[in-house]
Order: sequence, then C-alpha cells, then structure tokens
Amino acid sequence: MLLATITVDGREHRLPPETNTAELSAEITEQVRAGGGFVEIQRDGERSRRIFVTPASGMSIDVREIDHHHEQPAPRGGPAGLPSFLGEFDFDFE
Repeated sequence: MLLATITVDGREHRLPPETNTAELSAEITEQVRAGGGFVEIQRDGERSRRIFVTPASGMSIDVREIDHHHEQPAPRGGPAGLPSFLGEFDFDFE
C-alpha cells in the first residue's frame, strides 16, 4: 500500500490514498508561480483542507510503500504527540 504525505512548513499531513500527487504538485507550483494562493487537499469524501502557499512556503510531498499490517497511526496533537490546544479544530490527516 502507498502512503502519501505532504509536509507544509514542518508539519506533516497524511493524504488520502487516491490523491494524484503529480496533479497536486502541479497545482502547488502554479500557485507559487502566481505569487501565492490556496490549494485544496481532499481529506476524505466529506472534508477537505485549503492550504495557502507562497514562494516562501516550505513544502514536500513524500510517497512510500508501507505494509498495512504494521502501519503505525499518525500521532495526534502538537509537537512530539503532545495534546493540541485546538482540539477538534486540529485537522491533521490520519
């Protein structure tokens, strides 16, 4: 199984398996070349996230093969897995 993540300014977010990373990269590049703009990332069928990207944004997309039987859940909350003060408003991809 492939696992795709996007890291935005040091914060990693898991992408849905059906995400076309080539199209996402092209959309990010287009917004950066335009001087900045929002890029929408689907979280699931009901939720999405809009990320504002600029030429100064630090971003990377990582795709790797994982064994779904040994997959570790993504840590929730703030740095080092500490609880987030945003609670339900912390929309990290799982």
